[in-house]
Amino acid sequence: MKKTSIRNFIVRSIAPVSSVLYREKPRIRILALHDISPDDRELFLKKMRWLARFSNVVSLRDAFERKGLDNALPNIAITFDDGFKCFSSLIAPALRELSLPATFFVPTGAVGISGQKADEFALKNLGRHGKFEFMTEADCIALSNDPLFEIGGHTQSHIDLGRKLSPEELFREIAEDKTTLEKMMGKPVVFLAYPFGGVKNVCDGSVRAIRDAGYKAAFTILPSFWKQGDDPFRIGRDSLSIHESDKLWYAWLSGGYDRASRLKKYLKRF
Repeated sequence: MKKTSIRNFIVRSIAPVSSVLYREKPRIRILALHDISPDDRELFLKKMRWLARFSNVVSLRDAFERKGLDNALPNIAITFDDGFKCFSSLIAPALRELSLPATFFVPTGAVGISGQKADEFALKNLGRHGKFEFMTEADCIALSNDPLFEIGGHTQSHIDLGRKLSPEELFREIAEDKTTLEKMMGKPVVFLAYPFGGVKNVCDGSVRAIRDAGYKAAFTILPSFWKQGDDPFRIGRDSLSIHESDKLWYAWLSGGYDRASRLKKYLKRF
């Protein structure tokens, strides 16, 4: 069996136990997604309909403020990373059909670029090969003005915040970037998602810079429930693909991978 198949088997096996052992109510988790192909629009809609049946879908702000939550169902906030054009052209219209809120994390260095520059940005900064298109400033403003949606920070250049960065680099990538977004949107930007989002992509220095810039919370892609008392600048998210089965999503969002993730997090420190 491939590593992914073994991992998914473990997640599905552990999920029923994890769901019972986790006692805090309400239960809150954050879903992290990326770009969606136009060919997958119906699959995306199907997955979002399933999510709306399985859980109480809430905005990230309501999850942060502990508002409108359900004590019986899992409360799931939907987020998207990297500022792709499909956020405004495909994903937002689909979510509007279902009245589902979402937060879009945008690296300002990608806003308004297209063609070869967009492909080069994706390769250099996202580590992705292919043809890409990113949102324009007008796209970002339109999303921000929709009551269902919110824009969040994702640094200027999608930089690895676990690297040793100078104070000047941290200020440019976090504080100046936040100011750029706020001028663009005409409103405060309060949430940030760490680019890449793994254990090694977060460090104490970047956490301090994010807090000092005035952000209220920052999000990794380390799967976990969002518990009372958690460090608001190291909140976990579940990074999933719409091509994975509903059963796997159910298991993952029930906490099936949390303990394995914590073990990996511990081992990666060495």
